[in-house]
Amino acid sequence: MSPCKRICCVVGIITLLALIMPDHLVFSQDDERTRTTLAGLKSIYLLIEPVDPEVEEKGLTTRQLRSDAEKKLRKAGIKLLSEEEYDRFKSVRSYPLARLEVITDVQEIKDTDLRVYNIIVQIRQVVWLARKPVVNLTGVTWKKQEFGYSRSLNVVRDKVKETVGQFITAYLAVNQK
Repeated sequence: MSPCKRICCVVGIITLLALIMPDHLVFSQDDERTRTTLAGLKSIYLLIEPVDPEVEEKGLTTRQLRSDAEKKLRKAGIKLLSEEEYDRFKSVRSYPLARLEVITDVQEIKDTDLRVYNIIVQIRQVVWLARKPVVNLTGVTWKKQEFGYSRSLNVVRDKVKETVGQFITAYLAVNQK
């Protein structure tokens, strides 16, 4: 198949999907089992993966996403750690902390004004192997992922805030103040 035909097929498939599917899909690891892994967490290190520079030029910045997430987390009473504090404490077995990762990927669909986005908000914690407790690594213990499309980067920003809010709801469900 020629490159031109391939591009036409991809655009056609995306257009068809846009007509028949909702504007977003949500995938989740948010249930009673995964929420129990959030119980007792006292501190969170917030990691915002950098947004693509081309997307930043169009108005959705890493700084905005960080500011939005930090405000929501602090308002909920969740203590935030700096990267240095997180690195220092993560090897201490008795210190209850985690890393909240916010990953936002936005791609423009060529020759349209649509953007496809993929948002992942996940908690990564230090875990130890039961059969060999001296071995530790990090693992994702809670996750929400949203995939969709929009014409507006403001919609993407709002979806990131909403997904961080869903983490806060899960966190507070098992960490009553």
